Amino acid sequence: MDTKDRDRSGEPGNVKVTVVDRRHHASGTPAPAGAERNPYPSVVQEMEARTSAAEKRAREIVARAEAEIDAVRERLNRDVERRVLEGRARFLAAALDVADNLERAAATARAQSAEIADGLDLIHRQMLGVLSAEGVEPIETIGREFDPNVAEAIGVEAVEPERHDLVVKEVRRGFRLGDTILRPARVIIGRAGN
Repeated sequence: MDTKDRDRSGEPGNVKVTVVDRRHHASGTPAPAGAERNPYPSVVQEMEARTSAAEKRAREIVARAEAEIDAVRERLNRDVERRVLEGRARFLAAALDVADNLERAAATARAQSAEIADGLDLIHRQMLGVLSAEGVEPIETIGREFDPNVAEAIGVEAVEPERHDLVVKEVRRGFRLGDTILRPARVIIGRAGN
């Protein structure tokens, strides 16, 4: 062990080192006012200032990174929610086609067997009940002004002038899920004769 690392008793221990800034002596200029009162050399003060500035920049970078992570998380959550809603809408629209087929089957069966038709009607109503419980609502069009956002016009029918541009028949019922149109209605529009 080096003798410098020993205290006065000869035992190894901590040695106190004192740093004094005497650069003003080397340059031949007098010591600045208050130099005696400042216990830290200017190099140490400069390093503390640099460290403080670096810590501040690091905190700013971390804050920006956290904000970006939050923005990405929110965007991913919105994307997942949108995809879930799109998948749900596709499934419910397909279920509407099944409900339509049940309705047509009941109408066809009515000519041959009332019991079978009643059973198919019951299944059809049950299917519509399940869809309604999921938030699927029918779009009301008959007697209302034609709205191309919720219905497709597939024909026109001559009507009196007060029913001009109103939906007079619904060939296929439309349905919505909240603000999403699952299936537009197919309708016949009234046209007044010229």
